Amino acid sequence: MNDLDKKFFAFVILLVLLFGCTQQLENEAENTVQSAKFSLKVSANGETLVDKALVLQKGTNALKAMKSAVKVQTQETSFGEFVTGIAGVQADSKHYWALYVNGKYAEKGIGQYTLEEDTLIEWQLEEIK
Repeated sequence: MNDLDKKFFAFVILLVLLFGCTQQLENEAENTVQSAKFSLKVSANGETLVDKALVLQKGTNALKAMKSAVKVQTQETSFGEFVTGIAGVQADSKHYWALYVNGKYAEKGIGQYTLEEDTLIEWQLEEIK
């Protein structure tokens, strides 16, 4: 094997190693990008009923994610599913389940949210005022 053949052989091996490492990094980045952390906290009457975190696929519907983590009772309305009970605790005529998404009072129903990034969903049983 002459000097030129050795250099060519070394170059080919270097390309194979670089391509393999690049593919592995791309696959790891793709796996990281495709998932989101779903944190669920539920409290009623000053007591924490649920405190869970799941890693789910991005694009997962938040209501479906919630139903996979805890028992949820809903009522179908013209606006979508309305949460009436969580973890065995039902809202009565003086209370409702208030939804907070990433620390802010929700602007829409749980069924209208999709998990595109790490998301904290909090439910608090609150008095109707």
